[in-house]
Amino acid sequence: MAVLTEDAEENTPAKAITDHRLWATVRRTVPDGSTRTDEARVPPKTPADSRVTVWMDERGGLTAEPLTDGEARIHASLGGVPAATGADGAVLGAVWMARLYLDQWRTEQWNVEWERIDTRWGRKTG
Repeated sequence: MAVLTEDAEENTPAKAITDHRLWATVRRTVPDGSTRTDEARVPPKTPADSRVTVWMDERGGLTAEPLTDGEARIHASLGGVPAATGADGAVLGAVWMARLYLDQWRTEQWNVEWERIDTRWGRKTG
């Protein structure tokens, strides 16, 4: 928890377009017992000396609110789809390269066989 040191004025711009909260100065106590003053996002028109919820990391620095289950699922799927696509692309690329190599090998074998048959008949085609 933190205490708002100033009124959260409506005309203070938010840094994110879709965020309805405003930036305001808050005073908070960190795990080592000292007091710090930082800026945090708070609801609009919150009066000074109001308690607001802030999130801290293990060193006492302000951090973003943890993701909800739904947000975590969305982040995982948005990361998983490109990863799966990349893995599929790597497999398809390897198959394509193997096919090119085998096609070239078969063509060379076919040419060797043609050369052997043409020589046996005593003439050359083309």
